[in-house]
Amino acid sequence: MLVQITPANAEEILGGELPVVLDFYTKSCGPCMKVAEVMKELADELDGKVIIGKVDCEENDDLVFEHRVMAVPTVLLVKNGKAVKRISGAPAKQAFLDEINKNLL
Repeated sequence: MLVQITPANAEEILGGELPVVLDFYTKSCGPCMKVAEVMKELADELDGKVIIGKVDCEENDDLVFEHRVMAVPTVLLVKNGKAVKRISGAPAKQAFLDEINKNLL
């Protein structure tokens, strides 16, 4: 499942039963668009196992500050409401999948 995360729904989604892959991005970032394509694929492949959450950094300063995101793209793997892994940059899809399997599933 692919979900847009905002301050209004963040607590509910991050504290829910399913682990969350939290993708921090901006619309003007080239590597972010590459990660966005991977996240769409992962959302389909891992449906029912994880939530893929997208955070637009330009519209959600509070979440950026709360999660200490200093650069984009940044992806956080969140389990039981806590970040367990931070991935910076735009690695290949398999690298994301390996980290998700190792840290969330």
